[in-house]
Amino acid sequence: MKRIEKVTKTYESEEVLEHKCDLCGKDLMGSDPHFGSFDFATLQIEEGHSYPENGRREKTIVDICADCMRTKVLPWLAQQGVTPRTEETDW
Repeated sequence: MKRIEKVTKTYESEEVLEHKCDLCGKDLMGSDPHFGSFDFATLQIEEGHSYPENGRREKTIVDICADCMRTKVLPWLAQQGVTPRTEETDW
């Protein structure tokens, strides 16, 4: 026999309370923290190792607004000889 009753559970979760451009400080959250702007870039490098029994990964992340990406980062990358690719997604 199963005895079932409703139980209230408490848990902790992490929520993003603030999301700003690391270059200019512009707010990247938008007006609603659940439906923020898509107009930002996240640059990251992942380094680590993976083995059958374990692994380790370290990420270094920089959040940049679209304006800083267009006016600062992309021009600098172009000076270094980088040609970025553009991808478009519809949903």
